Amino acid sequence: MKAVARGSSDKTADEALHHETLMLREHLKSEDMLEGVSAFVEKRTPRFTGR
Repeated sequence: MKAVARGSSDKTADEALHHETLMLREHLKSEDMLEGVSAFVEKRTPRFTGR
C-alpha cells in the first residue's frame, strides 16, 4: 500500500485514483492478499509465500 500511495502522490486526483485502482486490482488477485485477509478474519498470524 505504501508503494501505491507513493506512486500516486504526484498525480492529479483522477490520475491517482486510476493508478491506485489498477494497483489494487493486481494485489487483490494475489495469494498473499487472500491469506492476509483470511488471517485477519481468523485473528491469526498470516503465512505469506510471496505469491
